[in-house]
Amino acid sequence: MIQTLPREREREREREREREREMKEKFHFVLVHGLGHGAWCWYKVIARLEAAGHTVTALDLASSGIHKSDAGSIASVAEYLAPLINFLAHSVLDHQVILIGHSLGGCCISYAMEAFPEKISKAFFISAFMPHSGDYFFDPEDKCLALACLTAAPIVLAEERINLTPERYGSLPRFYIRCEEDACNFIFDKRALAYNPPHKVFSLPNSDHSCFFSVPDALVRLLLDICAE
Repeated sequence: MIQTLPREREREREREREREREMKEKFHFVLVHGLGHGAWCWYKVIARLEAAGHTVTALDLASSGIHKSDAGSIASVAEYLAPLINFLAHSVLDHQVILIGHSLGGCCISYAMEAFPEKISKAFFISAFMPHSGDYFFDPEDKCLALACLTAAPIVLAEERINLTPERYGSLPRFYIRCEEDACNFIFDKRALAYNPPHKVFSLPNSDHSCFFSVPDALVRLLLDICAE
């Protein structure tokens, strides 16, 4: 009995936190996948956020998921990002959205932050690239590897630089979620955390690169806790 009381108290505290979250502001999350993925990869996260009463928009970037474009036909970064940019440009919203980018999706949401800072309240980078102005979407020296291994990769992403300004991109709060068991952390630690530090870094225990699969409950709890602060 003595051993079970702490667990019962912790479960009750978690239930209380859930009740508090349900009573707080509802958010609109826009989910942006990484290279080789699509909106489908977020399905566990979408279900949990919607069950908590939040609005979720998950997009297929050009040539990704069920988008009908062919990767080889993508002629520019703007064309690759058109689904995201068109959503932000043409949606009639009475609220700001929260952008979430995974992996290369970090570059994608950075582009959107520069274009539409007035429509965005904050951005989350989950095991993601967080570029500095003048960076390529991915390093040109990786182009040959991408050609060999990623048949769905628009190679134009290694040929264009992203331009970001302190007045637009830099005006928005950026939060980085570091997946503790991600084998790619040595890359992201250098190209995101050290090179272009965010406002705050959070760790997600027991999570690999695809945390939306491995720890969706913990990921959603962390997102909502940060948003509620």
